[in-house]
Amino acid sequence: MDSLTLVLAAFDPSALLNILTVALGLGLVIFFHELGHFAVAKWCDVQVDRFSIGFGPVLFSRKWGETEYALSAIPFGGYVKMLGQDDADPSQLTSDEIAQDPRSYTAKSVPQRIAIISAGVIMNIITGLMFFVLAFRGGVEQVDRDVGAVEVGSPAWLNGIRPDDTLTEINGEPIDDFNDLMRNVVLSSGPVTIRGAHADGETYTVTVEPSKPDGEKRTRRTIGVGPARSLRVAAMPDDPTRAIVVPGSPFDSLKPGLQPGDVIRRIDGQEVSSYPQLESLMVEHRSTPVKVEVERGGEGQPPETVTLEVPAQPFRTLGLQMDIGKISAVRPGSPAAESGIKAGDKLVAVDGQTIGDALDPLRLPEFFGERVGQAVPVKVS
Repeated sequence: MDSLTLVLAAFDPSALLNILTVALGLGLVIFFHELGHFAVAKWCDVQVDRFSIGFGPVLFSRKWGETEYALSAIPFGGYVKMLGQDDADPSQLTSDEIAQDPRSYTAKSVPQRIAIISAGVIMNIITGLMFFVLAFRGGVEQVDRDVGAVEVGSPAWLNGIRPDDTLTEINGEPIDDFNDLMRNVVLSSGPVTIRGAHADGETYTVTVEPSKPDGEKRTRRTIGVGPARSLRVAAMPDDPTRAIVVPGSPFDSLKPGLQPGDVIRRIDGQEVSSYPQLESLMVEHRSTPVKVEVERGGEGQPPETVTLEVPAQPFRTLGLQMDIGKISAVRPGSPAAESGIKAGDKLVAVDGQTIGDALDPLRLPEFFGERVGQAVPVKVS
């Protein structure tokens, strides 16, 4: 009836199981597609000569009644061969002799031929819905609705949404997981109203105008937030026995260190409930060693608490001090905004220290963090 061809390029032998799984899944899709053509053709009393899954050399075939059922060597396709409709012999469609046979495809009425042609796609729609239901019954991973990261200068950042916030509603609809937020932003037009709560429990309602900050590079509307990361340590893709650790980071120096599956629970005895909180605590204790408690336990084994001592993280440089660029965004209501600093301005000096000379621009976050609650003179161009 019709065929589908898939060309495979060079592949990694370790991915053979994945390829076989895809081949099996594609084979099922093709089977149900061709089964639709076959069933409706039989129902319309069309002579079906062959029902084949795959194409190319025939590996196995058996004939029941007038139809030969075949399994061919190349599994990425299939066809139903009917009298009067054969992709390998298009001349049958214009043959007067075949058209006179009451069981040929060309002898059938237009509605019958439309039904036969359409049956494959309709069957795929029906089976697609069935597979969708089966997949959800088996369980679907949901991404937590907590905010893990906020892009500086994005609509969310400008409206005061922070990492570790919990977003609960968008345009009056509840947010059950992070995908609900993304779908509503992408499918909406105009501003969206978001309700949420900061980590300290304070609730808020903001109206955000989604944008495409990267112009043509970004094809969908976004507000500039990302999902929260897990506190569970993942494994290296090429080595399931090794934990993913950033080279040169404090955790990288631990021997033995983190293991895949470890869950970070406490920093210096303080409970950790989210990844943004973990980052904040590690920054807060950057100048001193910290004790990190992780929960470890394999399948069938009771979990145990393991304490790792993470060394201080020094500020490392190449011995270069770079110039600072212009300010790209200023959050409304922030100390900078209230002081009259605007996007496009350039910081010249902070507390009497010239930026790029006496003060490294990369250390500005640390510099201001150490002076929370204090008035700091800032010189702006």
